[in-house]
Amino acid sequence: MSQPDVSHSDVPRLNFFASSSARQAASWPPRAAPRIQGYCAPEFGRVKQVFRENFERYAEIGASFCVISEGETVVDLWAGAADRAGSRLWDEDSLVCVFSSTKVASALCLLMLASEQALNLEQAVSFYWPEFAQKGKSDITLSQLLNHSAGLPCFDQPMKMNDLYQWDYCTAKLAEQRPLWKPGRYQGYHAITFGYLVGEIVRRVTGQSIGTYFSEQVAALKAIDFYFGLPREHYQRTAELHFSQEYPFPRVPALAINLADRLVKHTPRAFLNPIMKTVHTRSDGFRECEIPASNGHGNARSLAQIAQLLAGVRSGACDLVSPEILDRAMDGKIKGRDKVLHVPIRWGLGFALESVYTPQGSARCLNWNGYGGSHIMADTDNHLSLGYAMNYGIPNVVTDTRVKRLKRAVYDCLWRS
Repeated sequence: MSQPDVSHSDVPRLNFFASSSARQAASWPPRAAPRIQGYCAPEFGRVKQVFRENFERYAEIGASFCVISEGETVVDLWAGAADRAGSRLWDEDSLVCVFSSTKVASALCLLMLASEQALNLEQAVSFYWPEFAQKGKSDITLSQLLNHSAGLPCFDQPMKMNDLYQWDYCTAKLAEQRPLWKPGRYQGYHAITFGYLVGEIVRRVTGQSIGTYFSEQVAALKAIDFYFGLPREHYQRTAELHFSQEYPFPRVPALAINLADRLVKHTPRAFLNPIMKTVHTRSDGFRECEIPASNGHGNARSLAQIAQLLAGVRSGACDLVSPEILDRAMDGKIKGRDKVLHVPIRWGLGFALESVYTPQGSARCLNWNGYGGSHIMADTDNHLSLGYAMNYGIPNVVTDTRVKRLKRAVYDCLWRS
């Protein structure tokens, strides 16, 4: 795992996610890191050093990083400010929207229900959600929802941001849609739709929204500070997101999206319909609603704790997911060039697995990123998990090397100890 650090200028750019501002941020003059707070086991001292360097080299505003090994927290660090003005410090319990890192928590809910035999991952979605059977979708399975091969990576009608706050409206739209490809044949990242699809199954099976189910069956039982739908009493400790650049085309008219869709297929509709900006994340509507693909609120500690529920399955340390269901979730049969992200990804059920695009420290790692840089990972071989959350976002996932450097440091320390 020992590799040289990769700077922003050392790696290629993804055209759609390219951000000149991200590269400019990396070239800013180094600045003194804020005071690093929290705990770091002596054998993981290099991790603390890299965490500090990220503030000096990458214009980090506020961030947290946590590592849990064999059920024991070995790194739990935080530093910086909760807003760009520096009027509030990022403290031990600061929360932030982690965007698509939310998806692993959403997938966990279905894996738990499968472990309880409350549902069958190979059963048709329409068995639980009859309205979903419309327009050629009667045979789509729950597994195909989870591994992004269902053919529903975007809404096929123009959407406004406020539409995402209306659960019944969004699920009805998806039930009425026709798949964009034969389900199971291809993979295509369901950037926003994933959460409504998975969450509606949870609602149909349990009678609860996915936010309520997660709160009662995971967060409360395991003392995890993570939310789908953020209660108002937590607003005051929520960090404000600031991005080096919003999506590459922040004011794209519908006609331009349609034209771009013909050139790069489904990518613009998946990410720009509707356009989700950081200003939306500060609104009551965004915080209160449940968008289980992208509006989870937590921090590095809660992400690492969620991942540990998967990382500890094989050791018997965690009992919410069965070893059999975890093995099924990690079979990785869907792989190749993703039709939305346009990079090779090997999908498990709700998360990415070891691949060229998502390198890990073990062949049995699962992970995913949130837009702007957050990260969640579970290493089921080493029973290790980690989480990273921050409020300075770099849209280009290739040029953003903050968490990659931290992960390398973790494995360097782990293998030396």
